[in-house]
Amino acid sequence: MAEPGVRFKQDDGSSFPKWKEYTISDLFSKIGAKNINGKNTNVITNSAEFGLIPQRDFFDKDIAVEGRTDNYTVIQTGDFVYNPRKSSYAPMGPFNCYRLEEDGIVSPLYSCLRPKGILNPDYLLWYFQTDKWYGYVNDHGAQNGARHDRVGMTDSILMGIPVTAPCEEEQQKIADFLSSVDKVIAASEQEVANLETQKKAVMKRIFSQEVRFKRDDGTDFPEWKVKTIGDVTDSLTGYSFESELFTEKGIRLLRGMNIKRGELDFSEDICKYWPTSEGLDKFLLQENDLIVQMDGALVGKSFGLVKADHLPALLVQRVTRLRGDLTIIQLLYQILSMGKFDKDMKLNQTSTAVPHISLKDITGYRICIPSALEEQHLIADFLSDFDEAIAAAKKEMELWKELKKGLLQQMFV
Repeated sequence: MAEPGVRFKQDDGSSFPKWKEYTISDLFSKIGAKNINGKNTNVITNSAEFGLIPQRDFFDKDIAVEGRTDNYTVIQTGDFVYNPRKSSYAPMGPFNCYRLEEDGIVSPLYSCLRPKGILNPDYLLWYFQTDKWYGYVNDHGAQNGARHDRVGMTDSILMGIPVTAPCEEEQQKIADFLSSVDKVIAASEQEVANLETQKKAVMKRIFSQEVRFKRDDGTDFPEWKVKTIGDVTDSLTGYSFESELFTEKGIRLLRGMNIKRGELDFSEDICKYWPTSEGLDKFLLQENDLIVQMDGALVGKSFGLVKADHLPALLVQRVTRLRGDLTIIQLLYQILSMGKFDKDMKLNQTSTAVPHISLKDITGYRICIPSALEEQHLIADFLSDFDEAIAAAKKEMELWKELKKGLLQQMFV
Protein backbone atom coordinates (compact mmCIF):
# COMPACT_ATOMS: atom_id res chain seq x y z
CA MET A 1 0.00 0.00 0.00
CA ALA A 2 1.33 3.45 -0.94
CA GLU A 3 2.17 5.98 1.75
CA PRO A 4 0.33 9.32 1.90
CA GLY A 5 2.19 12.39 0.65
CA VAL A 6 2.11 14.03 4.09
CA ARG A 7 2.84 12.14 7.31
CA PHE A 8 2.92 13.19 10.96
CA LYS A 9 5.72 12.17 13.30
CA GLN A 10 5.62 10.89 16.84
CA ASP A 11 6.59 13.30 19.62
CA ASP A 12 10.12 11.87 19.67
CA GLY A 13 10.48 12.48 15.93
CA SER A 14 10.16 8.84 14.90
CA SER A 15 7.74 7.60 12.27
CA PHE A 16 4.38 6.13 13.05
CA PRO A 17 3.67 2.54 11.95
CA LYS A 18 2.48 1.78 8.44
CA TRP A 19 -1.14 2.29 7.56
CA LYS A 20 -3.64 -0.57 7.52
CA GLU A 21 -6.45 -1.44 5.12
CA TYR A 22 -10.06 -2.04 6.14
CA THR A 23 -13.46 -2.17 4.50
CA ILE A 24 -16.72 -0.57 5.58
CA SER A 25 -17.89 -3.99 6.76
CA ASP A 26 -14.87 -4.20 9.10
CA LEU A 27 -15.63 -0.83 10.64
CA PHE A 28 -19.44 -0.50 10.65
CA SER A 29 -22.66 -2.41 11.21
CA LYS A 30 -25.73 -1.65 9.12
CA ILE A 31 -28.49 0.05 11.12
CA GLY A 32 -31.93 -1.50 10.73
CA ALA A 33 -34.00 0.22 13.47
CA LYS A 34 -37.12 1.82 11.98
CA ASN A 35 -39.31 4.64 13.25
CA ILE A 36 -42.12 2.43 14.61
CA ASN A 37 -45.50 4.19 14.64
CA GLY A 38 -43.80 7.42 13.54
CA LYS A 39 -42.87 8.27 17.13
CA ASN A 40 -39.73 10.21 16.26
CA THR A 41 -40.41 13.44 14.35
CA ASN A 42 -36.82 14.72 14.22
CA VAL A 43 -36.29 14.26 10.47
CA ILE A 44 -32.65 14.70 9.46
CA THR A 45 -31.32 15.67 6.03
CA ASN A 46 -27.85 14.62 4.85
CA SER A 47 -26.54 17.74 3.11
CA ALA A 48 -23.26 17.68 1.21
CA GLU A 49 -22.51 21.24 2.30
CA PHE A 50 -23.89 21.32 5.85
CA GLY A 51 -23.78 17.69 7.01
CA LEU A 52 -26.56 15.96 8.95
CA ILE A 53 -28.97 18.68 10.06
CA PRO A 54 -32.69 18.85 10.93
CA GLN A 55 -34.82 18.96 7.81
CA ARG A 56 -36.75 21.99 9.05
CA ASP A 57 -33.46 23.94 9.33
CA PHE A 58 -32.36 22.97 5.81
CA PHE A 59 -35.65 23.57 3.98
CA ASP A 60 -37.26 26.03 6.47
CA LYS A 61 -40.10 23.52 6.72
CA ASP A 62 -40.82 19.82 7.25
CA ILE A 63 -40.82 17.87 3.98
CA ALA A 64 -41.55 14.40 5.34
CA VAL A 65 -45.28 13.84 5.71
CA GLU A 66 -46.39 13.24 9.29
CA GLY A 67 -47.47 9.64 9.82
CA ARG A 68 -45.52 8.43 6.78
CA THR A 69 -42.12 8.05 8.41
CA ASP A 70 -42.57 4.49 9.74
CA ASN A 71 -39.96 3.23 7.26
CA TYR A 72 -37.43 5.93 8.17
CA THR A 73 -34.27 4.73 9.94
CA VAL A 74 -33.53 5.85 13.49
CA ILE A 75 -29.98 7.18 13.99
CA GLN A 76 -28.04 8.08 17.13
CA THR A 77 -25.14 10.37 17.95
CA GLY A 78 -21.99 9.06 16.24
CA ASP A 79 -23.78 7.11 13.49
CA PHE A 80 -22.68 7.62 9.88
CA VAL A 81 -25.14 8.24 7.05
CA TYR A 82 -24.52 7.99 3.30
CA ASN A 83 -26.69 9.87 0.81
CA PRO A 84 -26.31 8.67 -2.81
CA ARG A 85 -27.35 12.06 -4.27
CA LYS A 86 -24.53 13.62 -6.31
CA SER A 87 -23.54 17.27 -6.04
CA SER A 88 -20.59 19.54 -6.76
CA TYR A 89 -19.69 19.33 -3.07
CA ALA A 90 -19.84 15.51 -3.02
CA PRO A 91 -19.65 13.93 -6.51
CA MET A 92 -20.26 10.44 -5.06
CA GLY A 93 -22.73 11.62 -2.42
CA PRO A 94 -22.10 12.91 1.13
CA PHE A 95 -20.92 10.54 3.85
CA ASN A 96 -21.46 12.30 7.21
CA CYS A 97 -21.45 11.65 10.95
CA TYR A 98 -24.49 12.54 13.07
CA ARG A 99 -23.43 14.89 15.87
CA LEU A 100 -26.71 15.97 17.48
CA GLU A 101 -27.71 14.57 20.88
CA GLU A 102 -31.35 13.81 20.08
CA ASP A 103 -32.04 10.66 18.06
CA GLY A 104 -33.08 11.43 14.51
CA ILE A 105 -34.74 9.70 11.60
CA VAL A 106 -33.56 9.68 8.00
CA SER A 107 -35.04 8.74 4.65
CA PRO A 108 -34.90 5.05 3.64
CA LEU A 109 -32.97 6.27 0.59
CA TYR A 110 -29.99 6.80 2.88
CA SER A 111 -27.63 4.08 4.12
CA CYS A 112 -27.05 4.18 7.89
CA LEU A 113 -24.00 2.74 9.61
CA ARG A 114 -22.95 2.39 13.25
CA PRO A 115 -19.18 2.40 13.99
CA LYS A 116 -17.72 -0.65 15.72
CA GLY A 117 -15.17 1.54 17.50
CA ILE A 118 -12.16 0.33 15.53
CA LEU A 119 -11.20 3.72 14.07
CA ASN A 120 -11.51 7.30 15.31
CA PRO A 121 -14.87 8.67 14.05
CA ASP A 122 -13.33 12.13 13.49
CA TYR A 123 -10.71 10.55 11.25
CA LEU A 124 -13.40 8.59 9.39
CA LEU A 125 -15.41 11.74 8.78
CA TRP A 126 -12.39 13.37 7.16
CA TYR A 127 -11.59 10.24 5.15
CA PHE A 128 -15.04 10.29 3.57
CA GLN A 129 -14.53 13.90 2.51
CA THR A 130 -11.70 12.74 0.25
CA ASP A 131 -12.07 11.01 -3.12
CA LYS A 132 -9.98 8.01 -2.03
CA TRP A 133 -12.99 5.69 -2.15
CA TYR A 134 -14.42 6.97 -5.46
CA GLY A 135 -12.36 4.61 -7.62
CA TYR A 136 -13.75 1.54 -5.86
CA VAL A 137 -17.32 2.77 -6.32
CA ASN A 138 -16.71 3.38 -10.03
CA ASP A 139 -14.89 0.10 -10.57
CA HIS A 140 -17.78 -1.87 -9.03
CA GLY A 141 -20.40 -0.38 -11.29
CA ALA A 142 -22.23 1.95 -8.90
CA GLN A 143 -22.55 4.46 -11.74
CA ASN A 144 -24.20 1.99 -14.10
CA GLY A 145 -27.98 2.17 -14.25
CA ALA A 146 -28.15 4.92 -11.65
CA ARG A 147 -30.30 8.01 -12.04
CA HIS A 148 -28.28 10.92 -13.40
CA ASP A 149 -28.39 12.61 -9.98
CA ARG A 150 -27.73 9.52 -7.84
CA VAL A 151 -25.02 6.92 -7.35
CA GLY A 152 -26.37 3.38 -7.86
CA MET A 153 -25.03 2.24 -4.52
CA THR A 154 -25.91 -1.26 -3.30
CA ASP A 155 -25.28 -2.76 0.15
CA SER A 156 -22.58 -5.06 -1.21
CA ILE A 157 -20.71 -2.19 -2.87
CA LEU A 158 -21.14 0.03 0.19
CA MET A 159 -19.85 -2.55 2.65
CA GLY A 160 -16.84 -3.30 0.43
CA ILE A 161 -15.63 0.32 0.21
CA PRO A 162 -11.97 0.39 1.29
CA VAL A 163 -10.78 2.56 4.16
CA THR A 164 -7.09 3.09 4.89
CA ALA A 165 -5.92 4.37 8.28
CA PRO A 166 -2.83 4.89 10.41
CA CYS A 167 -2.50 4.06 14.09
CA GLU A 168 -4.86 5.68 16.60
CA GLU A 169 -2.46 8.47 17.60
CA GLU A 170 -1.82 9.55 14.00
CA GLN A 171 -5.55 9.39 13.23
CA GLN A 172 -6.13 11.92 16.00
CA LYS A 173 -3.32 14.17 14.77
CA ILE A 174 -4.80 14.19 11.25
CA ALA A 175 -8.32 14.91 12.53
CA ASP A 176 -7.13 17.69 14.87
CA PHE A 177 -5.00 19.33 12.19
CA LEU A 178 -7.76 19.38 9.57
CA SER A 179 -10.26 20.61 12.15
CA SER A 180 -7.93 23.53 12.89
CA VAL A 181 -7.85 24.36 9.16
CA ASP A 182 -11.65 24.27 9.13
CA LYS A 183 -11.73 26.75 12.02
CA VAL A 184 -9.52 29.14 10.06
CA ILE A 185 -11.82 28.80 7.03
CA ALA A 186 -14.87 29.45 9.21
CA ALA A 187 -13.19 32.56 10.63
CA SER A 188 -12.40 33.75 7.08
CA GLU A 189 -16.00 33.20 6.02
CA GLN A 190 -17.18 35.17 9.04
CA GLU A 191 -14.81 38.01 8.22
CA VAL A 192 -16.23 38.20 4.67
CA ALA A 193 -19.80 38.16 6.04
CA ASN A 194 -18.98 40.89 8.57
CA LEU A 195 -17.43 43.14 5.93
CA GLU A 196 -20.39 42.64 3.60
CA THR A 197 -22.82 43.45 6.43
CA GLN A 198 -20.85 46.57 7.34
CA LYS A 199 -20.81 47.72 3.73
CA LYS A 200 -24.59 47.29 3.37
CA ALA A 201 -25.19 49.31 6.53
CA VAL A 202 -22.85 52.08 5.35
CA MET A 203 -24.41 52.16 1.87
CA LYS A 204 -27.89 52.49 3.32
CA ARG A 205 -26.83 55.52 5.34
CA ILE A 206 -24.97 57.10 2.40
CA PHE A 207 -27.65 56.69 -0.26
CA SER A 208 -30.45 57.70 2.11
CA GLN A 209 -28.29 60.82 2.76
CA GLU A 210 -28.40 60.11 6.47
CA VAL A 211 -24.68 60.85 6.38
CA ARG A 212 -23.04 63.24 3.93
CA PHE A 213 -19.49 63.89 2.86
CA LYS A 214 -18.16 67.44 3.10
CA ARG A 215 -15.67 69.51 1.15
CA ASP A 216 -12.10 69.80 2.43
CA ASP A 217 -12.96 73.19 3.88
CA GLY A 218 -15.87 71.68 5.86
CA THR A 219 -18.65 73.18 3.75
CA ASP A 220 -21.60 71.20 2.45
CA PHE A 221 -21.96 69.89 -1.06
CA PRO A 222 -25.12 70.88 -2.97
CA GLU A 223 -28.31 68.81 -2.72
CA TRP A 224 -28.52 65.53 -4.63
CA LYS A 225 -30.56 65.28 -7.82
CA VAL A 226 -32.91 62.61 -9.12
CA LYS A 227 -31.88 61.22 -12.49
CA THR A 228 -32.74 58.17 -14.55
CA ILE A 229 -30.12 55.60 -15.50
CA GLY A 230 -30.71 56.71 -19.09
CA ASP A 231 -29.82 60.31 -18.17
CA VAL A 232 -26.33 59.38 -16.97
CA THR A 233 -25.33 56.45 -19.21
CA ASP A 234 -25.29 55.31 -22.80
CA SER A 235 -27.25 52.07 -23.05
CA LEU A 236 -27.34 49.23 -25.55
CA THR A 237 -28.87 45.77 -25.79
CA GLY A 238 -26.98 42.95 -27.46
CA TYR A 239 -26.95 41.48 -30.94
CA SER A 240 -29.04 38.47 -31.93
CA PHE A 241 -26.31 35.95 -32.67
CA GLU A 242 -27.42 32.63 -34.14
CA SER A 243 -26.67 29.96 -31.54
CA GLU A 244 -26.09 27.36 -34.26
CA LEU A 245 -23.02 29.34 -35.34
CA PHE A 246 -21.41 29.62 -31.89
CA THR A 247 -17.82 28.41 -31.87
CA GLU A 248 -15.50 26.97 -29.23
CA LYS A 249 -12.84 29.65 -29.75
CA GLY A 250 -12.67 33.20 -31.06
CA ILE A 251 -14.20 36.25 -29.39
CA ARG A 252 -16.12 35.68 -26.17
CA LEU A 253 -19.86 36.18 -26.20
CA LEU A 254 -21.33 37.79 -23.09
CA ARG A 255 -24.64 36.00 -22.60
CA GLY A 256 -27.14 36.02 -19.76
CA MET A 257 -25.62 32.91 -18.19
CA ASN A 258 -22.29 34.74 -17.84
CA ILE A 259 -23.87 37.29 -15.49
CA LYS A 260 -23.95 36.39 -11.82
CA ARG A 261 -24.82 38.35 -8.68
CA GLY A 262 -22.48 41.31 -8.87
CA GLU A 263 -19.91 39.76 -11.21
CA LEU A 264 -19.32 38.24 -14.60
CA ASP A 265 -18.34 34.59 -14.99
CA PHE A 266 -16.44 33.43 -18.05
CA SER A 267 -15.73 29.88 -16.90
CA GLU A 268 -14.89 27.72 -19.89
CA ASP A 269 -17.79 25.33 -19.33
CA ILE A 270 -20.32 28.11 -20.00
CA CYS A 271 -18.41 30.18 -22.57
CA LYS A 272 -19.31 30.44 -26.22
CA TYR A 273 -17.45 32.32 -28.92
CA TRP A 274 -17.90 34.11 -32.26
CA PRO A 275 -15.24 33.80 -34.96
CA THR A 276 -14.85 37.54 -35.65
CA SER A 277 -16.02 41.01 -34.59
CA GLU A 278 -16.12 42.24 -38.19
CA GLY A 279 -19.21 44.40 -38.68
CA LEU A 280 -20.04 44.14 -34.96
CA ASP A 281 -17.95 47.00 -33.53
CA LYS A 282 -21.05 48.49 -31.93
CA PHE A 283 -21.40 45.42 -29.71
CA LEU A 284 -17.77 45.19 -28.59
CA LEU A 285 -17.52 45.71 -24.87
CA GLN A 286 -15.12 47.97 -23.00
CA GLU A 287 -13.54 47.81 -19.57
CA ASN A 288 -15.90 49.11 -16.83
CA ASP A 289 -19.06 48.63 -18.89
CA LEU A 290 -21.86 47.77 -16.48
CA ILE A 291 -23.81 44.71 -17.64
CA VAL A 292 -27.39 43.95 -16.58
CA GLN A 293 -29.22 40.70 -17.32
CA MET A 294 -32.73 41.12 -18.76
CA ASP A 295 -34.05 37.54 -18.60
CA GLY A 296 -34.33 34.78 -16.01
CA ALA A 297 -35.18 34.12 -12.40
CA LEU A 298 -32.41 36.43 -11.17
CA VAL A 299 -33.46 39.49 -13.14
CA GLY A 300 -32.56 42.53 -11.05
CA LYS A 301 -29.91 40.60 -9.14
CA SER A 302 -27.62 39.65 -12.04
CA PHE A 303 -25.21 42.40 -13.03
CA GLY A 304 -21.47 42.93 -13.20
CA LEU A 305 -18.61 45.07 -14.42
CA VAL A 306 -16.50 44.19 -17.45
CA LYS A 307 -12.83 43.78 -16.53
CA ALA A 308 -9.81 44.07 -18.79
CA ASP A 309 -9.18 40.32 -18.74
CA HIS A 310 -12.74 39.67 -19.98
CA LEU A 311 -11.99 41.36 -23.30
CA PRO A 312 -12.43 41.12 -26.21
CA ALA A 313 -16.11 40.24 -25.82
CA LEU A 314 -19.33 40.83 -27.73
CA LEU A 315 -22.71 41.68 -26.22
CA VAL A 316 -25.53 39.19 -26.89
CA GLN A 317 -29.26 39.93 -27.02
CA ARG A 318 -31.37 40.19 -23.83
CA VAL A 319 -28.41 41.73 -22.03
CA THR A 320 -27.99 45.48 -21.43
CA ARG A 321 -24.71 47.37 -21.52
CA LEU A 322 -24.47 50.67 -19.58
CA ARG A 323 -21.51 52.90 -20.38
CA GLY A 324 -20.52 56.27 -18.97
CA ASP A 325 -18.20 58.24 -16.74
CA LEU A 326 -16.24 55.80 -14.55
CA THR A 327 -17.43 57.37 -11.30
CA ILE A 328 -21.08 57.23 -12.39
CA ILE A 329 -20.68 53.59 -13.38
CA GLN A 330 -19.09 52.81 -10.01
CA LEU A 331 -21.97 54.53 -8.20
CA LEU A 332 -24.53 52.70 -10.34
CA TYR A 333 -22.88 49.36 -9.53
CA GLN A 334 -23.17 50.14 -5.81
CA ILE A 335 -26.81 51.24 -6.19
CA LEU A 336 -27.72 48.02 -7.99
CA SER A 337 -26.01 45.96 -5.29
CA MET A 338 -28.19 47.46 -2.52
CA GLY A 339 -31.19 45.31 -3.51
CA LYS A 340 -33.82 47.99 -4.14
CA PHE A 341 -33.29 47.76 -7.90
CA ASP A 342 -34.06 44.04 -7.70
CA LYS A 343 -37.30 44.66 -5.79
CA ASP A 344 -38.40 47.42 -8.15
CA MET A 345 -37.64 45.35 -11.26
CA LYS A 346 -39.82 42.54 -9.90
CA LEU A 347 -42.76 44.95 -10.20
CA ASN A 348 -41.94 45.54 -13.87
CA GLN A 349 -40.91 42.08 -15.04
CA THR A 350 -43.21 40.06 -17.28
CA SER A 351 -45.22 37.22 -15.76
CA THR A 352 -44.25 34.79 -18.53
CA ALA A 353 -42.44 31.50 -17.94
CA VAL A 354 -39.13 33.38 -18.22
CA PRO A 355 -39.23 36.70 -16.33
CA HIS A 356 -38.07 39.62 -18.49
CA ILE A 357 -37.40 43.33 -18.07
CA SER A 358 -37.02 45.79 -20.94
CA LEU A 359 -34.36 48.32 -21.80
CA LYS A 360 -36.92 51.02 -20.97
CA ASP A 361 -37.37 49.51 -17.48
CA ILE A 362 -33.63 49.83 -16.91
CA THR A 363 -32.93 53.22 -18.48
CA GLY A 364 -36.07 54.72 -16.95
CA TYR A 365 -35.11 53.66 -13.44
CA ARG A 366 -34.83 56.69 -11.17
CA ILE A 367 -31.79 57.15 -8.94
CA CYS A 368 -30.76 59.88 -6.54
CA ILE A 369 -27.08 60.85 -6.87
CA PRO A 370 -24.81 63.70 -5.77
CA SER A 371 -24.84 66.81 -7.94
CA ALA A 372 -21.19 67.57 -7.26
CA LEU A 373 -18.60 65.47 -9.07
CA GLU A 374 -16.30 65.73 -6.05
CA GLU A 375 -18.89 64.08 -3.79
CA GLN A 376 -19.51 61.39 -6.39
CA HIS A 377 -15.77 60.62 -6.38
CA LEU A 378 -15.60 60.53 -2.58
CA ILE A 379 -18.48 58.05 -2.33
CA ALA A 380 -17.23 55.86 -5.18
CA ASP A 381 -13.70 55.72 -3.73
CA PHE A 382 -14.95 55.01 -0.22
CA LEU A 383 -17.14 52.10 -1.32
CA SER A 384 -14.42 50.80 -3.65
CA ASP A 385 -12.12 50.55 -0.62
CA PHE A 386 -14.77 48.37 1.04
CA ASP A 387 -14.97 46.20 -2.09
CA GLU A 388 -11.19 45.78 -2.12
CA ALA A 389 -11.21 44.70 1.52
CA ILE A 390 -14.00 42.20 0.82
CA ALA A 391 -12.18 40.88 -2.27
CA ALA A 392 -8.98 40.43 -0.25
CA ALA A 393 -10.85 38.56 2.50
CA LYS A 394 -12.53 36.33 -0.09
CA LYS A 395 -9.18 35.61 -1.73
CA GLU A 396 -7.68 34.56 1.60
CA MET A 397 -10.72 32.37 2.29
CA GLU A 398 -10.38 30.67 -1.10
CA LEU A 399 -6.66 30.09 -0.53
CA TRP A 400 -7.45 28.28 2.72
CA LYS A 401 -10.10 26.21 0.98
CA GLU A 402 -7.61 25.25 -1.74
CA LEU A 403 -5.07 24.34 0.94
CA LYS A 404 -7.64 22.12 2.63
CA LYS A 405 -8.44 20.44 -0.69
CA GLY A 406 -4.76 19.75 -1.25
CA LEU A 407 -4.29 18.41 2.27
CA LEU A 408 -7.21 16.02 1.84
CA GLN A 409 -5.42 14.63 -1.20
CA GLN A 410 -2.00 14.44 0.46
CA MET A 411 -2.85 13.19 3.96
CA PHE A 412 -4.83 10.08 2.98
CA VAL A 413 -4.18 7.01 0.88
